[in-house]
Amino acid sequence: MLLLFEQNHLLSELSQISLTPQNEYEIITKKGVLFTVKDLENLQGYFDYIALVIENGETNQDINLYSGSNPIKKSR
Repeated sequence: MLLLFEQNHLLSELSQISLTPQNEYEIITKKGVLFTVKDLENLQGYFDYIALVIENGETNQDINLYSGSNPIKKSR
């Protein structure tokens, strides 16, 4: 997972990556965006979207990427 972000020059934008008790990954950016992904395959499928959110400088969002085909965004 870290290699994917590093290869795309986005690793420095991340604050934390953790595994939840429900075996989901939480990725938190330095600007307060929390992405929740189901697994590594789910992460790869949404990576372009994640990169776009980071590159656009979005802040303070909870973004659920594992429930269906569309991200669910909520302000924090």
